[in-house]
Amino acid sequence: MHLAKIDVGTAGITLGENSDSYFDQYLDEIIYIFEKTGIRTVFFEDLDRFQDAQIFDSLRELNQILNNDPKLQHTESTIQKISQRLHFSHSAKEKNSQSSTPIQFVYAIHDAIFSNQYVSADAQIANQESLAHSFSRAKFFDIIIPVVPFVSASNSYQIALETLEDVLDANDPQMINLLELVADAVPDKRTWINIRNEFIVYKEQLLNPKRTNLGLSPVKMLAILIYKNCYLDDAIKLQNGRSRLDHIYKEIREIIQEDISALDYKNKNLKYKINEISNGRAAEEYASELRTDLIYLLADLNNQQADRCQSININIPSNSQNTYAADDPKLWDDISRCKETNRINIRITFLNSYYDNPSFDFSSTIKTFKKIMGKSLDTDWRKDKEKNL
Repeated sequence: MHLAKIDVGTAGITLGENSDSYFDQYLDEIIYIFEKTGIRTVFFEDLDRFQDAQIFDSLRELNQILNNDPKLQHTESTIQKISQRLHFSHSAKEKNSQSSTPIQFVYAIHDAIFSNQYVSADAQIANQESLAHSFSRAKFFDIIIPVVPFVSASNSYQIALETLEDVLDANDPQMINLLELVADAVPDKRTWINIRNEFIVYKEQLLNPKRTNLGLSPVKMLAILIYKNCYLDDAIKLQNGRSRLDHIYKEIREIIQEDISALDYKNKNLKYKINEISNGRAAEEYASELRTDLIYLLADLNNQQADRCQSININIPSNSQNTYAADDPKLWDDISRCKETNRINIRITFLNSYYDNPSFDFSSTIKTFKKIMGKSLDTDWRKDKEKNL
């Protein structure tokens, strides 16, 4: 019977919700079980997964109630046998050598259950609280027996290899690379056994050519199963495409698509430039550029305006019979092939007035002319341009 509210006239008292635990509600049944079964040692595993140290207070209270109940007969406890095997001191043996043995609760838990993971404070206070809780742990339990882990991050790779060697090719370099990459993050043999069992089932369903032909890789499927066992909540979201893996995949696809578009654009430009070079347009443009530079150079030497140049003729020994225009690629090709001791003769005419169009002559060796121009006169434009692409 539980009273929620009591009213007396105009006044009333409201009681809180029933805070009795399951131990309080079913205490009679619990005592009955211990009475009929004669159980004197109870093992509790993985209580630290609840991340609540108060559960130990409730279990300690239950243990005291059971041991104080006159209906329960005591026999030699497991804790006494352990104490004798560990050869505790004589006083400890005398203490545990009672004719009636209390009911013992044995907890298989992580060391950090009483650490500062349940303390919200700044760094200094948290460190103090952590130290205090470590002492409380030693006071709370009658005896603490350490369990040496046989699997750690340092040997998890070997454990994984031994567990999976009968279902995967141990000589496959991709599998070796995968296990070396993730093994230290899964230092638990039971998890590796579960991964192996799941792989066998998935392999039969997805890698069997008689059932389906998806072209899946065993190593890639193993990678997904490892992820599935390490991130259970996120792995469930894989079915509807809302997991972190799906998000990463979409981001990668977007980046790849952007890179592909940029590369396509760059590739088109390169092809266009290569076509220009192949068609000889670059040679003509470069020859025109050399002609302009030469006109500005001669105009400056003769105190004339370059934009008033009316004509320019160039004569070299290789084409003494022919005079080429200054923007003809063949001319510059001949100049570049001349000996440096050969001479080049240039006549340039400027338009000053209707009756006065002065002409100026310039003559020098090919070597000096190249220095005056200040740039390469090499006619292999295609080769030079392709190098700069």
